[in-house]
Amino acid sequence: MQNKQNFPKNSSLHQSNTLNVGVWQPKGKNGAWEFVWQNAQGTPEYLTLFPKDGSLNVNDLHCAIDESLNHHGKRPTLRMITAALPAMLSQKTLILPAHTQRHAAREHCEMALKAQLPVSLDQVWFDYMLTPLADNQGSRLDIFAILKEIARNYVQDFAPLSLHVLESVSNVLQYAGRFLAPTAKGNLLYLYQRDHLGLAIAPQSLHTAIFQTESHNAADLYAKFYEKFQPSEKPSDKENHIQPIDQVILLQDPQSTNQLSNALVVKSPVPVLALGCALWPED
Repeated sequence: MQNKQNFPKNSSLHQSNTLNVGVWQPKGKNGAWEFVWQNAQGTPEYLTLFPKDGSLNVNDLHCAIDESLNHHGKRPTLRMITAALPAMLSQKTLILPAHTQRHAAREHCEMALKAQLPVSLDQVWFDYMLTPLADNQGSRLDIFAILKEIARNYVQDFAPLSLHVLESVSNVLQYAGRFLAPTAKGNLLYLYQRDHLGLAIAPQSLHTAIFQTESHNAADLYAKFYEKFQPSEKPSDKENHIQPIDQVILLQDPQSTNQLSNALVVKSPVPVLALGCALWPED
């Protein structure tokens, strides 16, 4: 599927002959499977497959990708990427001294998780992002952890695919939002609503407000978000405090008819969460 916007070329494909393919199951393994990738021009394309007798024909995906790339040489290696919902994860943000090194950041992760989780670390997989704050005010450490048992059961639902990356949906929604609304500035609130799933992500300077709920429309999701999070004029690392939102961005799937009067509504040419997975940055 083509998009009228001009996207950057997919340079990673040419450099490593590896192609990111985002995978999402909006209704579980027995429903539709959505796949998104970028062609050589950086344009996102997608394919929806339906299992037959509980089995997925992966050859259909390979054929569609080959056709979109117009590829006659060596077939690229496909890097399959999906994401875990916030309800499956434990997420925490710490503010550390400026110039904190990666080995020290990992030690902080381990200490924080030991204090927060009721299980031992050998039962957990975790990842983190270390980001310098403006004006040399410190370093922000975002921690994402998931129980190994939960992760393994989730990944099994994607068989016969071999998944290579399990990302957080809160990150995936931001990747998609920055891609689809690249000029949006300030304190942003990304909303996504599909079927009964509602996601609201508000990246802030000292933490990211992450919200998952059951909702029937975007207005309901927006109202529930503000029931949990309280606006505050001053930056705060308290999980239920956010700075005032400058712009609300409602990300729509191609088939969505959701509307919200005070939001910038951005209709994606491809399924939003699979797109965000495909945009996973290797570094």
